[in-house]
Amino acid sequence: MIAFILWGLVPLFWRQLSQHNPWELVAHRAVWSLPLLAGVLVAQKRTRVWLNALKEPRIWLASLLLAGNWLLYVYLTVNGRFVEASFGYFIVPLLNTLLGVVFLKERLRPLQKAAMGVATVALLFPLVDLAYFPWAGIAIAVLWSSYGFIRKGLAVEGMAALTAETAALSPFALAFLVSRHALPALNAPHGLDSSLLFLTGLVTVIPLLFYGYAVPRISLTLLGLLQYLGPTITFLLGVFLYKEHLPWHRFALIASIWVAILLYAADSLKRRPA
Repeated sequence: MIAFILWGLVPLFWRQLSQHNPWELVAHRAVWSLPLLAGVLVAQKRTRVWLNALKEPRIWLASLLLAGNWLLYVYLTVNGRFVEASFGYFIVPLLNTLLGVVFLKERLRPLQKAAMGVATVALLFPLVDLAYFPWAGIAIAVLWSSYGFIRKGLAVEGMAALTAETAALSPFALAFLVSRHALPALNAPHGLDSSLLFLTGLVTVIPLLFYGYAVPRISLTLLGLLQYLGPTITFLLGVFLYKEHLPWHRFALIASIWVAILLYAADSLKRRPA
């Protein structure tokens, strides 16, 4: 639960760095995450695992999808668009189900069909005003679901795969930061700002450590339900802390997605092992 709470609160961190270009923030995230992730695997004596993973072409594709997801999420949160950012992660499980149907020929159960139908109808509401259509939120969901789909076929454990993906991104991220003279210095006039840039690595890695610890210890049904905790917290921050404007069609969209989520969760509970 701690992992999902932290993921729900992390937009508050990115919001403190709103004066920075989202491209720079994603580059910092990759650069400062790598030594932490690699350090965890070194401590676990699993260095070879992530180094060998770099030889897998799909790791490089996954790293591009991950970077795109990070970029859009950071872009939305630094601009105070928490509701749209949360919307993207609300629809990820539904999109994962759709990918399974299309590419893996999985069959939908009745409640899953109902959830997909409600989600489809939900996307019609913003069409009344395209200025409010959540393009970025949908793109976040597409990128994250595609990333998960690519990772599904890899025989590489999650932490090792993420380390390899971050290692693939880091040289390009570091070159980008050097070219823009955007590397922080702790003795700079804005020392707090520089420290926050260093902390982008911790903000990325700490929830993953909690998540990695929890996954083998709780049921998949509970894990599936907890995944909605993060975007729910982010949504509430947007509405109550940042007073985001919610036109009626955006509210109808979120409400309909929640109906779809409840149907999807009911199916998960119904199908859980005894």
